[in-house]
Amino acid sequence: MVSLASFSGASAPVLSGLLSDSSNVDFTLKVIALVTFATVPLCKFLLRLLAQAEKMLA
Repeated sequence: MVSLASFSGASAPVLSGLLSDSSNVDFTLKVIALVTFATVPLCKFLLRLLAQAEKMLA
């Protein structure tokens, strides 16, 4: 899991730079905003799983 986060952190600037070079900055910022906003439902899902895990440990 740590290596996945490390890879994501290292590749994000490169990918956003390539996207910005191939399109324009406005489009790149919209894509970054959509990807960031997509994490909100994921957090709700993970919060539910975390609550279940805490119940199992208690």
